[in-house]
Amino acid sequence: MSLTHLGPSKINFLYQQIFEQGSIDAVNWNEFFLLHFNGPFLRDVLFRIPSEQLPTLSPLFTEMTSQCVAVIGSSRNIKFYNACSTLTTTVFTLANRLGVSPDFLEIVFSDQFDVTLRKLASSLANVLKNENSIYLKIIAMDAIIFLHTTCTELTQNSLIPYFFCEEFSQVFEAIFRDSELRSTLGADTIKILALLKTKERSVKSLAELKPVLDDNLAIMGFLQIFSTWLRISSDKFLFSIGQMSDELDAIETFSKKSEYIASVGIRHNEDSSYEPNFSEEVEFLLAFYNVLACSRKIMGSLLTAPPAECFSEDGAHTGSHEHSVVCSLLTFASYVFSDLKEEPSKQCAKVTLLLLLRIADDGYIQNAFHDVALSAAVPLYIKPQLHRPGQLDYGNSNQTLATTLLSLLSEFLRSHLSRNFLFDHYQIAVSVIHRIVVHEKKSRLRTGCWKQLFLGLMSVLQYLGSNEQHLAAAGDVFRLATQVMVVVNLFITYGDVLLPDASSYDFLYYEIVRQHGVFTRLNHAACTVLQKQSLEGCERSVAPLKNDWPSKLINQLMNALSIVNHITPKLTDISMKQGTLSEEQVLKVVQESFDSLNLKLYDGLDNFECFDFQQEEQFLIEVGQSVVKNYWDRRIPIDTLIVYSKLVEKLSTMAL
Repeated sequence: MSLTHLGPSKINFLYQQIFEQGSIDAVNWNEFFLLHFNGPFLRDVLFRIPSEQLPTLSPLFTEMTSQCVAVIGSSRNIKFYNACSTLTTTVFTLANRLGVSPDFLEIVFSDQFDVTLRKLASSLANVLKNENSIYLKIIAMDAIIFLHTTCTELTQNSLIPYFFCEEFSQVFEAIFRDSELRSTLGADTIKILALLKTKERSVKSLAELKPVLDDNLAIMGFLQIFSTWLRISSDKFLFSIGQMSDELDAIETFSKKSEYIASVGIRHNEDSSYEPNFSEEVEFLLAFYNVLACSRKIMGSLLTAPPAECFSEDGAHTGSHEHSVVCSLLTFASYVFSDLKEEPSKQCAKVTLLLLLRIADDGYIQNAFHDVALSAAVPLYIKPQLHRPGQLDYGNSNQTLATTLLSLLSEFLRSHLSRNFLFDHYQIAVSVIHRIVVHEKKSRLRTGCWKQLFLGLMSVLQYLGSNEQHLAAAGDVFRLATQVMVVVNLFITYGDVLLPDASSYDFLYYEIVRQHGVFTRLNHAACTVLQKQSLEGCERSVAPLKNDWPSKLINQLMNALSIVNHITPKLTDISMKQGTLSEEQVLKVVQESFDSLNLKLYDGLDNFECFDFQQEEQFLIEVGQSVVKNYWDRRIPIDTLIVYSKLVEKLSTMAL
C-alpha cells in the first residue's frame, strides 16, 4: 500500500506519538512529510495538551518546526505542501494558546529562532521568485499569509518582521512584474502589503519596499491589481442599486488562484449575491495607502488608465472602466461614502479620505487635477436622503478632476451630519478641500462647483453651532469650525480670483447675511469657552491646559460677523418701511454695501496645516487588525478544497 493511502490513520498515529508520548527520535521524517497532513487532528492533539505543560514540550515543538523549515527549504514536491501545512497549523495553534512573543518563539523554534525564521522567510521567498510550479507558489503564499495573520494584534506578532528582508521584498517585484503571478497571487500579495504597518517596524519595512516601488513595471503591476479591484467593487455596487443588469463574469476571473485549486480538488462556490461590502476588502485600500506612503513616484501613474490585461478576458469594458486610477478611486469613494452606519464602513471611509489627502498633497497631482486637458466625466453616486432618491451622476466631460473631487467632498460634508459625528472624517475632508482651494488661489483659477462647496461648508458650521455642547465630548468643535472658516474666508477675501463672476460674490454675501445665526452662535460658544478657561485659570494655582482653537475661531469669524453687522441693520431699516424684502431687494442692499464695508485681510489663509500622518499610526494598525479578522472570517483552508491524490500527481514531476 502506498504512503498516500495510509494517509490520515498513519499521520494521526505519528502526531500522537510525538506530542502525547513524547517519542520523536524514532520518527522517520521522510515518511512523515510524505503522509497526508491532517490539520483538524493535529490541532486537536495540540489543544489537548494542558497549558502548563506546553513550555516543557519545547524540544518536541522545536524539532518539529526545524524539520518543517528544512523540508520547505529543500523539497519541491508533496512534502513541501505537508511541511508548510504542518508548520503553520502548529504555529497558529500554539500562538493562540501562548501568545506570540519572544518567549513563544523560543518555545516553538528554539533559542536559535532568529536563524530559523530568517531561513523560513528566505525559503518561501525563493519559491515565489524562482520556482516554476504555480502550485508551489500558491502553497508558499498561503503559508506566508497564515504566519502574518497568526495574531489578531499586529503589534504583538513577532513573526512579521522576519518577512521584511531584502530577499522577500523582491517577491513583490516578481509578482507585480509578472502578469500570470498578478492574476493568481495579486490579491494575496495585497494582504501582505496591507499588514506592513506594525508599530516598531513600519518605517523600516516601508523603506525596504521603496526600491521595488520605484520600478515602473512593478508600479504598473500593482496598479493593475488595485484598479481591477476598484472596477469589480464598483460593478458590485452598481449591480446592487440596479444600475447594472448583466451578470458580473469579471468577478469570477479576478483571481486565477481558485481555478488552479479547483484543478487539484473542488471548485468553491463563492457567494453569488454580488452584495458590495467594501469594508471586508479594506486591505486593498490599506495596501494602496502604504504604497503611496513609501513611493511618490507612483503619483504620475495614477493619471493613466489601467492596462487592458487587467480587464475581463475578452477585453470588454464599459464607461468608467476606461478611466484613470484616480478617476476610478473618486467614483469608488462616492460609493463608500454612501453608507457610514457601521464601524467597518466608517473605517473604510476614513482610509479612503486619507488616500485622497495624500494625493492632494502632491503638487504634480494638483496641477493635473486642474488641467482642462485631463477633464473627464467621472460618475459619482449621490446617496438617497429624505428629500431625494439616490442617483448616479455620470458627470461632465468638461469638468476638471479638481471640480469632481470638490463635488464629491461637498456631498460628503452635507450627508453625514449625524448624532454620532465623524470628527476625524470631516477634518480630513476639509483638509483636502483647503489644499485644492489654496492651489486655485495661488494659480489664479476659478473654483468649480463653488456654490455647492460653500453651502456644504455652511451646513457643517450650522450643525456645529447648533450641537456644540453635545459634540464637545466627542471632538474639538472649535478646531473643525476654524478649519471650515479658513476656507470660507478664502472665498470672502479672494473672491475676485476664486469666484466665477460678480453675481457669485453677491450670493456669497447674501448667504452669510441670511445665515447670520450660524456665525453668532459659534462666536458666542467660543467666547463662553474662553471665559470659562479664564475663570478656571484664576481659581487654580496651576493653569489648566489651554485650548487655543476657540480664540482662533473668534478671529476667523471676524469678517463674517462684520458683513452681518454692516448689512443687517440696513436690511432691518428697509424692511420696517417696506415690509418683507425679496431676494432681489436684499441683493441690491448687499451690492450697495460693498464700498463701505471694511474687512480684515488675514495672513496665512493659504498656509494649510501640515497633516500629521504619524498620528494615524494607531488607526492604521486597527485597520490592519480588521484585515486579519476579515481574512479568518472568509478563509477556506486549502486542505479542505484539494483532493490529495491530485495534488500529489501535479507535484510528482518535481524532484524529491
